[in-house]
Amino acid sequence: MQNKLKQISTMLALLIGLALLDGCRNERDLTDAKSVAAKVHAHLLSHEFEAIYEESAPGFKLSGSELDFVSQMKRLDEALGPLKSTNEMAYKINLDSTTGRTYALLYKLEYEHGKAYENLVMVRSNSGQMLLAKLEIQPGG
Repeated sequence: MQNKLKQISTMLALLIGLALLDGCRNERDLTDAKSVAAKVHAHLLSHEFEAIYEESAPGFKLSGSELDFVSQMKRLDEALGPLKSTNEMAYKINLDSTTGRTYALLYKLEYEHGKAYENLVMVRSNSGQMLLAKLEIQPGG
C-alpha cells in the first residue's frame, strides 16, 4: 500500500513538472511571437515590405512572389496612410496538421486614414526560430 502511494505521488509530481515546463514554453512562445510582430510593425512603419517577405517562413513565400506581396502592401499603405498605432487584442496557439504548432496574434491597427485588423500567424522553424507564416490586414473596424 505504501509503495503504491509512493508511485502515485511520484507520478503526480512528474505531471505537475511537465505542466510547469509547458507553461514556461508557452510564455517563451508568446514572447517570441510578440517579437516577430514588433519587427513586422517596425518594417510597416519604415515601408520595408521586402524585409517582411524575406524574414518570413518558407510557407509564407509559397502564397505569392515578393513582388506581389510588396505591391499589395504598397496599395494598402497608399489607401490607409502611415501606421500610427497597434493594439494587441488576442493570442492563440493552434495545432496545424502540416506546420505543427502555430502562434496567432490579433491586432487592431490605426492608420492615418482608417483602422484595420491584423492577424499574424507564426511558426517555429526546425532550428527553433519564430517566423511569420501568415499576415492578413483587413481594413475596417
